[in-house]
Amino acid sequence: IISLVNIHALVQMCNVFGVDDMMIMTPGIISSSVAFLPNSIACTMAAWSLTFWRQNQPNKLLLTLAAMTILTWPYAIVFYLPFVFTRFDGKQARFAFQIRRYMLAGLFAVIYVAAPVTIIDYLQYGKVTLTWLNAVLYNVLGGNDGKFGVENGHFYVLNGLLNYNLLLLLPLLSPTSIFSTTFYTCLTLLSSRAHKEERFLYPLIPMMVVACGKWSRLKIVKAALFVSCIWRLISVKQYYGGVDELFSKFP
Repeated sequence: IISLVNIHALVQMCNVFGVDDMMIMTPGIISSSVAFLPNSIACTMAAWSLTFWRQNQPNKLLLTLAAMTILTWPYAIVFYLPFVFTRFDGKQARFAFQIRRYMLAGLFAVIYVAAPVTIIDYLQYGKVTLTWLNAVLYNVLGGNDGKFGVENGHFYVLNGLLNYNLLLLLPLLSPTSIFSTTFYTCLTLLSSRAHKEERFLYPLIPMMVVACGKWSRLKIVKAALFVSCIWRLISVKQYYGGVDELFSKFP
């Protein structure tokens, strides 16, 4: 169900932005949609957020981002802050109007998201705890993320080229786009952290897809993307298909 919802959200986003929906058929996006991880759900909510931003529905945008922060991967909110402070036309909204909107969205987030989550956590842990806040305090402010493994600074570049292929490079053709600049800024931010994982890219997928823009509709781009994706999928099956081979032996 989560996989279907994720793909539907990405296809809907592509239709709203005029991006060819073939862009979502890369190995990285396919694997993210079937991964039962908070980051996968964050990808879905990020796609909804960009759709609401494009449709000039700021209340839904803010509520979705708040839900994404509390329910899934709290760091993802940093990626989409530029879209909170700008309208679709690129102009900054009135400050007083924005403050009122933030307060209203924050109130809805507390009532419909934070309160139920806090109650459930209290029943499970026996004390009031904010799990999303604890994650930020421990990993970011506490500087403990390096305890879970350290990778080189080019980890996301190599991983992105393998799993997202042209999607990682196409935003370079639109350097002035808010999507391109924000995407590469966030990629640089992630690369600066000691601990790196492929799943950390999942919330950036919608932004990466939209950043492809008009280039996604070129036949040569779609053909190159198709060939590279097929090659990657065959490689994954060949070199990481041990689990499939094992389960095929069971009756």
